[in-house]
Amino acid sequence: METEFYTLWEAKEKLSYSSGVLRPESGERAFTVARVIKDGRVGTALVEGAGERAEKLALELSRLSPREDYHLPEGTRGSWGRSLEDSLFDHVEEIREAVALIEGSGINVAELEIGLTRRKTSVWSTEGTDVSGEYGIVNLMFSLTRGKAFLREWVAFPEVPEVKRLMLESAEILKKAESVEKARPGEACVLFAPLPFAELLYLGIVREASGSLVARGLSALEEGQRVAGEGFTLYDDPMDETSLKPAEADDEGVPTKRRAVIEDGVFTGHLWNSYWAYRAGRESTGNALRYETALLEAPHHLTLKGEASLEEMLEELGDGYLIAGVMGLTGVDSKTGNFSVLANPAFVVRGGDVVASTSFTITGNVRDLFEEIELIGKERRGIWFEPISMAFPYVLGRVRVVP
Repeated sequence: METEFYTLWEAKEKLSYSSGVLRPESGERAFTVARVIKDGRVGTALVEGAGERAEKLALELSRLSPREDYHLPEGTRGSWGRSLEDSLFDHVEEIREAVALIEGSGINVAELEIGLTRRKTSVWSTEGTDVSGEYGIVNLMFSLTRGKAFLREWVAFPEVPEVKRLMLESAEILKKAESVEKARPGEACVLFAPLPFAELLYLGIVREASGSLVARGLSALEEGQRVAGEGFTLYDDPMDETSLKPAEADDEGVPTKRRAVIEDGVFTGHLWNSYWAYRAGRESTGNALRYETALLEAPHHLTLKGEASLEEMLEELGDGYLIAGVMGLTGVDSKTGNFSVLANPAFVVRGGDVVASTSFTITGNVRDLFEEIELIGKERRGIWFEPISMAFPYVLGRVRVVP
C-alpha cells in the first residue's frame, strides 16, 4: 500500500475598517489530507488537525476509486521557506493615522481590510517524499471614494507593507479625478494596472495551461502556439524574490523549477501533476498545488518583467486611459480568447497625467491584446489568487473602447 500525508497549519490575523471602527480578528487552523493507493485503487480524505491521530483518521475515511495503475510520484527531501514574524496588531496606530489623513482630505475610506496569513506545510509519502515549507502572505484591500470617482486596490506582500504610503498614493490619483468624462469610442491606448492585467492574462490564457484539460481533450492551447508578441515572456518561478509562496517542491514533493510558460510570445507547454501526467502518458512538471482535497495543475508564481518606469509609461501613453480595475470577468472566454469587460475604475490621462474618472467597456481578443503590447513596467506588485502567487507590473497596450 502507498500512502501520502499533506499537512497545512495556518495562523491568521485580520484588521477591517468600516463606519469609523477598526476591528481585529485572529484564528488558527490545521488539517491533514491523506492519499492512499491500495490494490490499484486511489482514495483521499481530509480531516481537521495534524499529527498521528489525524493521519490515522484520514486513512480510515479514504474512499477508494475504481482500479487504476497510477502510483504516487517518487518525491524529494528538503525544507525551505520564509518566516513572517511581524504582526498586524503592531500597526494599528499607523493604519488609523492613514485613514484619518485621507478622510481629513475629503476622501472617504469605503473599505479597508488587511489580512496576514502564516503557513507551514509538509508532505510525506512512502515513495520517498519528505518536504516542508513555510511562508507568509499579507493581503491589502481598500476602496477610496470622492464624489462619483472611486479607486479600489487589492495587492499582496510577503510582509506587512507601508499601508499609509500606499493609501496616500491612491488618494492622490482621486484628487486629480474630481470630474467625470465619457470615454470616446474606438481603439485607444491604455495603461493596465497590475491586477486587471493579471485577471485578463490568467482567465484568457493561463487557465488553459492545465494538463488535465489536455488529458480530457479540452485545452484550447497547443505547445508552440503563438499567444503574445515577441519579447513577451511569462515565467513560473517559485523561488523568485517576489514569490508569495516560495517552493522548492510541489505539493506532491516533486521538485519545482523556473520555466517559461510563454517565451517570446509562444506557449511552451502545459503544466502537470503526477496523476494527470499518468493519464496522458507524460511526466509531472512539479506543478501540483493543493486546495483542500483538490490537487490542481497550476503555476506556483507567475511573473512578468519589463524595463519601463511608471513615469515613462505615462509619458508614452500621453493621451489615453488608465485601467485600474475590471468588472464582469465572466465575459472572458479562455477557449476563444474573446473578452468584453467593464473597465471600472478607470481614469482619463492627458499629457501623461490623470485628469478625470471614467468607465467603459473594453472588447477584443486577449491574444491580439498581448500581441500588441507596447511597454512592460519594471515595478511589480504581488497578487494572490489562492493557491497561485503572481507579481505583475503596469502594461501599456491597445484595446477597443465602447462607452
